[in-house]
Amino acid sequence: MTKIVGTLGPRSLSVDVISGCLKAGMSVARFDFSWHDPKSSGNFRKFKGRR
Repeated sequence: MTKIVGTLGPRSLSVDVISGCLKAGMSVARFDFSWHDPKSSGNFRKFKGRR
């Protein structure tokens, strides 16, 4: 099975963008924390448990 890996960063921290990536076929997400900001890391908690 082929996997499509998407790298998520600061411009992809919205439900709409991530949903669009999943609908387009992304099967694996890689989070780029090189830009990490403690304030923005809370945004990832929004996605916990969503499918």
